[in-house]
Amino acid sequence: MDPSSVLHKERQLLQSEFDELSTRQAEQLLLRARYKVYEQGDKASKLLAHQIRKSEASRLIPQIRTPSGATTVIRKENNDQFKQFYSALYTSESPQDPLLIDSLFNGLNMPSIDTDSHDCLEEEFTPEEIATAVSAMKSGKSPGPDGFPTEFYRTFSGLLCPFLSRLFAECLNTSKLPPSLYQASISLLLKKNKDPLECGSYRPISLLNCDYKILAKLLAIRMEGLLHQVIHSDQTGFVRNRHLFFNIRRLMNILYSPASEDPEVVVSLDAEKAFDRVEWDYLTAALYRFGFGPKFIAWIKILHFSPMASVRTNNLSSDYFPLHRGSRQGCPLSPLLFALAIEPLAIALCSNDAIEGIIRAGLEQKVSLYADDLLLFITNPDTSLPRALSVLKKFGSISGYKLNLGKSELFPVNKAALKCSFTSSQFRIVRDQFTYLGVKVTRKYSNLFQENVVALANSLKQSFTFWNSLPLSLIGRINVIKMNVLPKFLYLFQCLPIFIPKYFFISLDQTFMHFVLDGKVPRIGRKHLQKPRSLGGLALPNFQTYYWAANFRALLYWLQTDPTGPRPLWVQMESESCKPAALSSVLCSSLPVSLGKRCVNPIVKQSLKMWNQFRLAFSLRGFSLSGPINQNILFPPSLNDGAFGIWHSLGLSSLAQLLFDHTFASFSQLQEKLNLPQSHFFRYLQTRNLSELTHLYFPIGLRIQL
Repeated sequence: MDPSSVLHKERQLLQSEFDELSTRQAEQLLLRARYKVYEQGDKASKLLAHQIRKSEASRLIPQIRTPSGATTVIRKENNDQFKQFYSALYTSESPQDPLLIDSLFNGLNMPSIDTDSHDCLEEEFTPEEIATAVSAMKSGKSPGPDGFPTEFYRTFSGLLCPFLSRLFAECLNTSKLPPSLYQASISLLLKKNKDPLECGSYRPISLLNCDYKILAKLLAIRMEGLLHQVIHSDQTGFVRNRHLFFNIRRLMNILYSPASEDPEVVVSLDAEKAFDRVEWDYLTAALYRFGFGPKFIAWIKILHFSPMASVRTNNLSSDYFPLHRGSRQGCPLSPLLFALAIEPLAIALCSNDAIEGIIRAGLEQKVSLYADDLLLFITNPDTSLPRALSVLKKFGSISGYKLNLGKSELFPVNKAALKCSFTSSQFRIVRDQFTYLGVKVTRKYSNLFQENVVALANSLKQSFTFWNSLPLSLIGRINVIKMNVLPKFLYLFQCLPIFIPKYFFISLDQTFMHFVLDGKVPRIGRKHLQKPRSLGGLALPNFQTYYWAANFRALLYWLQTDPTGPRPLWVQMESESCKPAALSSVLCSSLPVSLGKRCVNPIVKQSLKMWNQFRLAFSLRGFSLSGPINQNILFPPSLNDGAFGIWHSLGLSSLAQLLFDHTFASFSQLQEKLNLPQSHFFRYLQTRNLSELTHLYFPIGLRIQL
């Protein structure tokens, strides 16, 4: 037997062994795949999310339009087009003239962070602080170019944090990061209702290495607790204890409250690639003006020293190219820096006396910001708008902010504005409705329900048709409701202060039950399915209770008793529309209660109607002792007598505070505790009479002490 035949037999034996091993491995993988589907398929997980996602949601970019107008379908050419686009986008246009940049801030009353916050930002990073930042990072996120995910750093946090602490200290000393920390891979997401052939239609998400994100997270954790010191309440995005619905509720109070005789308009500005165009020289100057210390500013400069990025399309990555401006979406620090970068624009617009804002409830409103969504509230637009555009142009020439006037919208608010032609306006004129933060804002308050809530319910019918074709179990279908349907309705419930009748929820429940039971005859009642699992149910969402809870979150702001404390602007407007009664007194009154002609604000009336609907459903008709003494709608003396305001300033804000050990306090006790003058004795008797008339169990539950 020659050597070649021996080698051939050995090769065949080895090939057989390899095939057998491969077969066993494939069997194991198939078994694990079936196990994963069995264990996770019906749970609210990524597996179910991918299953119910429609096929058109693919991230492939088969073709792209070149600057010459031609269309290319070759993968490498597509990738090159995106590389050229983002390389040009991230090329700085800054004047790089410190005097010119400083001129932007001259004359602006810039707030500054306090001394304690300044000192906190200047401290060294400790291993314990780094460990906290690592644990705060989200799991399941795509890693950066080095391939190490968040879970790796969390698992080995105890070993890695001391090394990271020394690494960051060395970076501060050398004023730069290691080259690998600057690298990022840009992943593209097509924006809704955008042309997929245009490079600008995609949102660039930077996949950063986790060690870079840990450093950015450290700075973000320190920053987020102090942003409210320098960012006005006009801006709500990324600021603690401020919420998106603040902007929408404020807008609706402006639109649906009585207007002035002068023309009033709302302008929704569209900024072109706002995050990606932030100039770093301008950002550094803004941080200095806000009072940030040299070490913190040095960290920001280090992060922006020499970043590199590679665009990834269709599983193909471009060569790395340098970035010279922009706030990278995907960085934990990016939204906070952007909020600081755009705040000087809001200050410039608000402080310009030549720009007339809209006055409601004695408050002048000029701007409203959430991230890069900017609203202008303008009176007499013929004179005010050109001045506002002049401020925007000057700001953009230095900061990089660029308006897309063709996509910006102008909405006439009152009858005087509707009569204006706006023929010379560069904005798109919308007279019936416009979309702001995902909500359709209509001219008539009564149309909000139809254009938003009903429209969403109708649009889901097509989705239910698609989901019905999937092999989903009862639990899987309930989880589809939780994952894909509930968040959409919950967003509208939070943002829209509108009364929704019970019949709508009955119809909604019928639609959901038909889907959950796959059109079969129900063997289990809906109310039983809506019970929590601990009570034998399957936690099917009850949309009416979610609706109540989402709206009562806003009503909690009505109960704020400290008049000197910070209150959102929309709360101030709603409070003014209800005066002299306090909003909290309306919530705590016994049913039936109505504002009647006392208030013309439809938002307040609809919110109260919603509150009454909830109380009737749970038989909560009685008067609450948490109601205020001063400005109580059921207590006429408190509406006009300023002495009750003195009680409030002394800390006596609610009727419940008049109870000492379940006994209605005597006047001498109140004098001893609050130092009330003897002249207030008659007011004390009036208050005691109110408690006697409104409390169901008085005087049994409330013993009188003379």
